[in-house]
Amino acid sequence: MAALIGEVWLALTLKEPEREPLAVCLVLDCSHSMSDGKLDKVKAAAIGFVERHENTGDEIALLGFGTAVTVAAPLTTDHSGLRAAIDSFFTDGTTNMSEALQEGLGQLQGSQYATNLLLFTDGEPDNEAATLIAAADCRDQDIKIVAVATGDADITYMGQLTGDPSLVIPVSTDNFETAFKMAEKKIFGRQLAESTPTRSGVLYAVIRMGIWTALLAIGISLAVIIGQNHYLQRPLLDRHVALTGSTRGLAAGLIAGALSQLVFSASTDAPPVVVTIVRIFAWALLGGPWRPKTPIDTT
Repeated sequence: MAALIGEVWLALTLKEPEREPLAVCLVLDCSHSMSDGKLDKVKAAAIGFVERHENTGDEIALLGFGTAVTVAAPLTTDHSGLRAAIDSFFTDGTTNMSEALQEGLGQLQGSQYATNLLLFTDGEPDNEAATLIAAADCRDQDIKIVAVATGDADITYMGQLTGDPSLVIPVSTDNFETAFKMAEKKIFGRQLAESTPTRSGVLYAVIRMGIWTALLAIGISLAVIIGQNHYLQRPLLDRHVALTGSTRGLAAGLIAGALSQLVFSASTDAPPVVVTIVRIFAWALLGGPWRPKTPIDTT
């Protein structure tokens, strides 16, 4: 029961890791090959992407490309305007990906935040060499390129554009929404709240984990007392013994959990080897021999 209550406590108090807003340029292939309903599905996935980032402070720009490149929306936090801009796209022309990437670079250069470019395409660019150069220019400006590729898109070539094959997401026509969510994770990332500073800082994490381990310690303390009394054929638990065991379990759990989380939080920016050692120490501290100096009188 204590473990169950502890898990409920963790779930109710979970907070997303704090992060700075990011700048993202959505670059969508609107060439003629995106007809037959394919562009409509991409537009729906792009709208979902925008809606998930309302009230985050993230800046989003929107480009569409066929033969020409259309700047549908410069970097903005106006999500209603972005939705309207996405709806305005239509299919036309060839795949001028090189100019689209250069325009994306231009849109992102003015942002104060970390910059990212989410490219969606279903085919090969008009000029592969020029597109590689444009992508390299983006990466040289610390722009992370994440690519969603479908149809005739060359996955190997797309890996050259991103500079990292793991940043390429192959997708079928029916899974655009899922692909955009996967791209989102590669751009924004997610980490456990316990291992990163939260919006309320380290103190919040220390208190949160201290209460969790205190609940576990109380449960373990009472279970040991009940087991001992059952073995000795005594009454399992009375008010005095329950209060004493709970108080000592509470103190032990709070101390062990708070110290463990404090040590763990202080190690997050250390080298990997140090982090591993500190994690082992923190968990050992958490499960250490936090027993009272004198036994509890269960008579």
